[in-house]
Parts: sequence; structure tokens; C-alpha cells
Amino acid sequence: MHAYIHSGGLKINIREHVVENNVVDILIDARKPLLKSIMVWAVETSKKLGKPNNKILYFDTTNEHYFQSVKHALAKYGWKVLDGQSSSKDFICKEKYSMAPCLVYQDSTTRTVDSIRHLIQSQDVPASNICALLDKHIGERELEFLEKELGLYNTYGKTATGIGFVCSSQIYDLLFQTARLLLKANVSPSEIQEIFDKELEYNE
Repeated sequence: MHAYIHSGGLKINIREHVVENNVVDILIDARKPLLKSIMVWAVETSKKLGKPNNKILYFDTTNEHYFQSVKHALAKYGWKVLDGQSSSKDFICKEKYSMAPCLVYQDSTTRTVDSIRHLIQSQDVPASNICALLDKHIGERELEFLEKELGLYNTYGKTATGIGFVCSSQIYDLLFQTARLLLKANVSPSEIQEIFDKELEYNE
């Protein structure tokens, strides 16, 4: 956990502060599950592209804070996060997104979906190379509508060329539900914390 509380110029790791002061019984790191989901998707996409050792990821976003946050976080795992600049006039799909995973995030779900539509329709980026970073469950529905619009569905459902997504709301809901179920099963908070710490850590 990389956030800090600033008090009188002193930097304190939030996790250490929470644990030492018994603020909560179970602490779920907000970043780890998202980063793990992104990396799992990126690794699988690289394998499908025939480049299993690839550790280059393009991040299509206008949010500088998100870009730098993801870039620095993934760098610790050996990933190089690049700005694809898909809206620029000199964007060349074959040299950039065609053989690497592409993560997309904008400041609203609608803008994220619009950016993906632009990448697929105007820049010829393969839909299977793209992953939407979503904040809300409704984003999944909007992606589904886009996939139908672009013909990524057949009579049997979504094809293998569909758009990937990582939804923070979905991930957190699952983690909270898991914690509640484990507590009902009389698993102690300390044991649950150990489970989360182990499962949320990304291991190649």
C-alpha cells in the first residue's frame, strides 16, 4: 500500500498506521487486486498474440494521474507502460497496438467506451487486444452493447475476439462478499487477512 498520511512533515504508511492503531480488523489493499487483474489479462493477451515474454503494455488515457500510477506500479513487476497516443495523427496501429495489450481508461464510462470504439473502428486495433478499465458495473453493459454494435457477438454469444475489462466495483464486491462468507464460517479476521494478502499478491 503506497499511500501516506502526512503529519508534521512525517510520512506514515497507511497500512502500518491502521494495523498499529487497530482501526480495522481486515484491511483490503485497494490497488493490489486491480493491478493483479490487469497483469493477468495482459499476460494472457500477450500469450494469445504469440509473445508470451512480452512485458509492454499501452495505456490509452487522458488521465495523467492514472497513467503515472499504473506505469509506476507495473514497473515493479517488470512491465513497461507506454502512452499509445491513439488520437494523434501519426498513430500507426501496426507499430503500436497490433502486437501488444492495450488498456483503456477515461474519466467516464461513456468516454472509455467511445475511446474503444475509436480504436477498433478508426485505428483498426484488434478488439481482443483491448481491455477497458471500469469503475462501475454499468460499464459492462455498455461494453456489451458496443460489442454487439461492432459484430463481436454471434448467435451463440460473445466470440473470442471480444473486449476485455477490469471492473473495480466487481472486484471489490467480490472481496467484501468473500470476507463476509469467511466470517460467517468462523474464520478469524487474522486468518482472512493472511488469505487476502496471499491471494492478492501477483506471482508470475
